[in-house]
Amino acid sequence: MKIRIHFILSIAMMLAALNLQAQFDYGCDGDRYIDPVITNYGQDEIKYGRNINPAGDSVDLFMDVYYPESDPVDARPLVVLAHGGSFIGGNRQDMEDYCIRLAERGYVAATVDYRLLSILNGIPDSIKAMDIAIKASHDMKGAIRWFKHNAIEDGNTYNVDPEMIFIGGYSAGAITACVAGLVDPEDVDLPFLTEIIENNGGYEGNTGDPAHFIYDTEVRGILSLSGAVYDTSWITASDPLIYSLHGTADNIVPYNKGFAVVFGFEIVPLYGSGSIGLRQQSLNLGGSLFTVEGGGHTDIYFEPSYENTRNQFLAETDAAFADIICGVISETKVESESVARVFPSPANSFINIDGIPASSEVHIYNSQGMLVKKVRKSANQQIDISTLNAGVYHYAISSGDTLQTGKFVKM
Repeated sequence: MKIRIHFILSIAMMLAALNLQAQFDYGCDGDRYIDPVITNYGQDEIKYGRNINPAGDSVDLFMDVYYPESDPVDARPLVVLAHGGSFIGGNRQDMEDYCIRLAERGYVAATVDYRLLSILNGIPDSIKAMDIAIKASHDMKGAIRWFKHNAIEDGNTYNVDPEMIFIGGYSAGAITACVAGLVDPEDVDLPFLTEIIENNGGYEGNTGDPAHFIYDTEVRGILSLSGAVYDTSWITASDPLIYSLHGTADNIVPYNKGFAVVFGFEIVPLYGSGSIGLRQQSLNLGGSLFTVEGGGHTDIYFEPSYENTRNQFLAETDAAFADIICGVISETKVESESVARVFPSPANSFINIDGIPASSEVHIYNSQGMLVKKVRKSANQQIDISTLNAGVYHYAISSGDTLQTGKFVKM
């Protein structure tokens, strides 16, 4: 299984014995994240953002958060889910059962609002369909940033590890998650799509508190229930793995390649889970695809005849996510003494780093072991730390399979 570099780094930081005041405890015992281990869960409604919908109205965006209660684990993974509805309907309560199931296994789970089209304006064309998918993905990213801000700077209400986040959804919600988790600037070379993205605030969008935009929106994995992508080339070796369930007779979102259909109208060409699985296979990636022969768009999620396949899919994704959360990392070589020179220390607004290879990743952790800044740097560059609070910080500089570590003081 492929595990992304930022997961490797967060584990490697612990292996490097950096004398952090606290280290994350995911509570991994072989049962948590696989079986129901939580008897009581709580639920909160949170306003995570506000934005302009396609009709030009400013709308509040809420999410329902489900979390374990009376649970001693101090670092919980988070799953953010989006409902289906062809980007014209549905509501966040549609994903409640999935969220409860996750909370019972030790996750924090959130089901989010996202902006929708109004059917009163007619059937959307392909441009409007792409635009609303981008808007929805930006809303999901706004929710991710809300949790990261809460975890790092606002008391961590739900004991979320801000570097252990998964996303997913059903139908339009799965498409939303795939766009949010996969699309990077280097993936898009179509002028019309670039224009749509730029008109919506760029690749990170503009949903949520501007103060939250210091946080990235990278995730560990994507749960795609009858989902699709516009272009399978978006899927690369550096992206999160995708875990898909899809019926071959889906007449709304194509299993392989075809058009998304709304009220019988073909709207936009998409590559469904079958094509996504082939792309992951061609790149020798992990992830999984559960194909439901003869299954439609909705029946595979409730018909008794498909129960065994549903249960197998859930069991495999449970095990895969638990492996990401609890797996032991041995592939990364951890250097005990840093070759890089980080100065000055104490520092005020900037630190300088000399002696690192080009295209290195620099991760900065606070004294509680939480990632507070991540940047990609070439050799001998300056990093802005003006937004960090005063204190002792640890850094990890990764290049290839090596990790250089150290610490500095912020005044």
